[in-house]
Amino acid sequence: MRERGSRSMNQSIASVMQQLISLQQIDSQLFHLKSELNDIPELKKNLKSNYDAQKQTLQSADEQLKQLQMRQKDLENDIAAKESQINRYKTQQNSVKTNQEYAALTNEISSATADKSLNEDEVLRIMEQVEGQRKLVDAAKEKVAALEAECQSKVAELDARAGEISGQVSGLESQRGQYLPNIDHEILVQYEAILSKREGIAVVPLEGYSCGGCSMSFPAQFVNEIKLREQVKFCESCSRIVYDPEE
Repeated sequence: MRERGSRSMNQSIASVMQQLISLQQIDSQLFHLKSELNDIPELKKNLKSNYDAQKQTLQSADEQLKQLQMRQKDLENDIAAKESQINRYKTQQNSVKTNQEYAALTNEISSATADKSLNEDEVLRIMEQVEGQRKLVDAAKEKVAALEAECQSKVAELDARAGEISGQVSGLESQRGQYLPNIDHEILVQYEAILSKREGIAVVPLEGYSCGGCSMSFPAQFVNEIKLREQVKFCESCSRIVYDPEE
């Protein structure tokens, strides 16, 4: 097991450990607060992405509705044109002079009437589609409106939380600064290095005969040395500083 520091230091190991434990408590809070703060931009981005996706759904549904309405309008124009054509043929029948011309116009009338009937059936079918699509658009509009309100509310909450966290971080960092001058520089450098590598946890309690950080089992001699507090003791496995919480 590794050990660093000695009784020749200007301050006792017991005092050093107490300072490190207090510093660790602050750094644990800072780690979690900063992690939460760093997550806020991504949370806001996800909210916007969900809102944008729903807006895209609405735009797509609205575009389909417009296409159906345009198709319905085109068919209605065709029906009107066929109706005019039929009336014109009927008028021409009154002025033709031969049976052949009359029969030809009759065929044209029949053809135009058949086309008109097909278009009318198609209009009825599209009208049903328009009605269904309009309901989808209305539902999508309601969802977009609700999601927009929810997004604005949650973004405001996240911004408020970010401000709150920033204030807490500032206060904790001020407290942290008060401890640093009281800790031996060499040990502080070691502590900071472990802190950055071990997700904000550099100092852990002894749990029975095991490390409170990684659960590695310690031999009895090493545990006794921790309890004596004559040296700063480091876990061989996770490198964290280990202290006896019962002292």
